[in-house]
Amino acid sequence: MKKYLSFLAIAAMFAACQPNNELGTPFQAGQEVILTAYMPNIGDNGAQQLPGKQRVSGLDSNPTDPTSGVINLTWQEGDQILVKVGRYEAEFTLESGAGEAQATFKGVMPAAGTSYSVQYPIAEPYLTEQVYVANGFGKGKGLGYMKMATETDGTIDGGFTLKAQYALLGLQLTGDASVKKIVVTNPADSKTYTLKCCDKPASECCSGVKLSETATLFYIVVPAGEWANGFTATVYESDDYALAKFSKPDAITFTAATATTMPEKEVSVVYAFSVSDDKKVLFAPGNLQYTRSTETWSFAENQWDMIGSGNVTGGEADPESGTISGTDLADKIDLFGWSGSTGIAKFGVGTSYNDYSGDFVDWGSNQIGSDASNTWRTLSKDEWYYIFHTRSNANDLYGAAQVNGVNGMVLLPDNWKCPSGITFKRQFTSSAGYADHQTFDADQWKKLEDAGAVFLPVTGSRSGTDVYDPNEEGCYWSSNKVEADDEQAHYLVFYASSTGNLMESPLYYGHSVRLVKDWSM
Repeated sequence: MKKYLSFLAIAAMFAACQPNNELGTPFQAGQEVILTAYMPNIGDNGAQQLPGKQRVSGLDSNPTDPTSGVINLTWQEGDQILVKVGRYEAEFTLESGAGEAQATFKGVMPAAGTSYSVQYPIAEPYLTEQVYVANGFGKGKGLGYMKMATETDGTIDGGFTLKAQYALLGLQLTGDASVKKIVVTNPADSKTYTLKCCDKPASECCSGVKLSETATLFYIVVPAGEWANGFTATVYESDDYALAKFSKPDAITFTAATATTMPEKEVSVVYAFSVSDDKKVLFAPGNLQYTRSTETWSFAENQWDMIGSGNVTGGEADPESGTISGTDLADKIDLFGWSGSTGIAKFGVGTSYNDYSGDFVDWGSNQIGSDASNTWRTLSKDEWYYIFHTRSNANDLYGAAQVNGVNGMVLLPDNWKCPSGITFKRQFTSSAGYADHQTFDADQWKKLEDAGAVFLPVTGSRSGTDVYDPNEEGCYWSSNKVEADDEQAHYLVFYASSTGNLMESPLYYGHSVRLVKDWSM
C-alpha cells in the first residue's frame, strides 16, 4: 500500500469480498485462494466508510489545508498481507490492482478453519526512524509505519475489517530554515521517534526540507494511547544542530482514529555559538561603544567599525612605536577598563589607574540602544576558551582576515555553511599579516555575515590616554578577574600570526567589549 499520505483522521479499513475462486466456509489447509481487498475511498464499490477522512497511505488532494481533502488510497506493487488461522500464518502477495483502491492478493491458506484474520504490514513497523514524504509519510524499509490489525467476528463470508493501531502527530512548521530531521520524545519512557527529512548517505549533500511562509506539514507515526507527560519535538538543521524545541508538557492522548495536528510554529535559522556543553549564545551586531556627552551605550553600526586611536584626543602618534598619546578621552569610545563595582572603575569609562576594586559589573546591565538592560552580557574566560578550543570543529571555525580594509578575526557559528562564491581560510598564518591571510570586501562580508559569521576588529588597547597597537592587536575583555591577583582580569588577545589566547591584563587597561546574549531553543 502506498505510504505517501497526509492525514488528520486515521481509521483505515479493508473490506475483503468473497474471492473469485468461490472460497467457502470452511476452507482447507494448503488451499490456494485469491482475496479481494478494498481501500475505504469514497465511491469505491464495496468499500466500507468511516466518519471523517480515512488516511493510511496516499496523497492529500488538498495538502495546503490539513483539515480538509480526500485521500485516495491505493495499493502498491509488492504489497503483502499476513493471513492468520489460529497460530498458523501465511503471506499473501498482491496479484493485481497496483495503483488502485481495489486489489487482489494470492496465497495459500495456512490451516483449515472457518475464520481467519489479516494484518498489514506483515512485519512489525519500525517507528524509531521514519522517512519524510511530502504531504504524507513514507513506507520505511519496504514495509509500512501504520500497523493495522483485524477486528472481526471471524466469519469468512462476512469479510473482515482492518483498523490502524498507531496514531499520527502532525507538526506544521513555517520559517526560513531547512529541516534535516525532527525528533519526537515521550518523556514518560524516554523513547524517541525520528523523522528523517533527508534519506541520503552522509557523504551526499542534502539540506533537508526548506520551509517557507506557508506551513509545511510533517507527519510522524507514534504509538496510540496516553502520553502522561506530553511530548517534545526537536527540529534539527543538521544531524547535530538543533534549531527549535517545542514542548507540550501536559498529558495528551493519541488515538488511532484521529491524527493530532499541532498549531503552526515558526522555525528560523539561528547562527549560535556553543560556549559550553549545554549553552549557546548569539553575538552582538558590533563592538560596544559609549558616548560620554549623552551617557548612552550603543553597538557599532558595522562589525568592522572601531574607534581605535580615536578613543583619545589632543595627541600625536609616535612614529616608532605607533602609540597614540592623547590628553583626554574622546566623546565616543570603545576601549574600556575592566568594569568593577566601585567609583570610576564602573564600566571602565575613565582614565584612572586606581580604584579598580570590587566585583564585576556587566556592561550588559545597561540599556544599549533600544535593547533593555540585561539583554546582553559579557563572556567568561571559560566561554571564550570553549569557542576557540572545545566546541565541535573549533579549529575550523575562526580565522584571521581583513574585512573592508580593517584587520581582525572572523568567528564562525556552530552550524557554519560557507556561502556560494566565498572561500574561507581557517585559523591564522604564522608569518603573514591579516590581509596576507585573506581579505573580504563589503559585499563579500555581507554574504559571510548573512551566513552567521562574526568579525572582531583589531582595535588595540588603551592605558589612560595612550592607545597602543591599533589595527594590530585584538583585545577583548572577559567577565573574570584573575583568582590569584585581584588587580588583573582575563582577556582574549590575538594577532595576525596568533590564535585567540586568554591572557591577564591590569584592570585599568582599556580593551574592546563584544557582548552576547544567551540562546535556547
